[in-house]
Amino acid sequence: MLIVFDLDGTAVEARPDAQPSQRLINTITKLLSEKPNIHLTCATGRTFPWAKSVSIPLGLIDPCIVSAGTQIVDPKTGEEIWSKRLTTEAVANSLSVLIDMKIDNKILIETDTPDTAKVASQLKPAPYLLLDVQDIKPSQVEEVISRIKSVADVEIAKVNSPNAGFINLHVTDRHATKEHAVEELRNMLGVDLNNSYGIGDGYNDIHLFNSVGTKIAMGNSVPELKAEADKTIGSLDEDGLAQYLETFLQN
Repeated sequence: MLIVFDLDGTAVEARPDAQPSQRLINTITKLLSEKPNIHLTCATGRTFPWAKSVSIPLGLIDPCIVSAGTQIVDPKTGEEIWSKRLTTEAVANSLSVLIDMKIDNKILIETDTPDTAKVASQLKPAPYLLLDVQDIKPSQVEEVISRIKSVADVEIAKVNSPNAGFINLHVTDRHATKEHAVEELRNMLGVDLNNSYGIGDGYNDIHLFNSVGTKIAMGNSVPELKAEADKTIGSLDEDGLAQYLETFLQN
């Protein structure tokens, strides 16, 4: 069995210094010790340098999906197991659109945390895993997506920004989303589709849902994700992920 959960808005609050609850840490510790047949991991838009501040306290041991589904890594060391990168041309064209639209916002690449991100005009084109474009005005989102996709063969996922009133965009290779990474991970671990569970809250977790057998939405999920879910559980404020994972200890 494989259980894959998002981090921001699902396991922790969507802010750089967020930490998981003690209840969630305890539940995962018990699952890993008492249910060795369950693979438990995360699929997050965070880069590994940012994700490890949560994955390490949670004690995750199975490979984790980071950087919006473009990379699978060892959750403690960050050693890469699988990845799919943007082409340099796709990066250059995407940056050109942002600069032309005067969106000179911070962008995280795979080596960044929110504190180290550069603005678009400072970033040199290279084959990055992703461009995590921060804090776009909602009124600009659809135009940004349309214009980038017209000049680059990419996938773009909307993500709720920690800053209220803004949307982040994850620009990745068209074959590198949470959907593709979860499929890769299932194949690595030998877990079939019907024995996999995905838990999330955001727009980009629709990709996660596409590669699992059972789709679980948090109570605080966006309506679009709830519409795709097989089940809706408690919200982050209610420790909904911990509550749900505790049910696997009862079997």
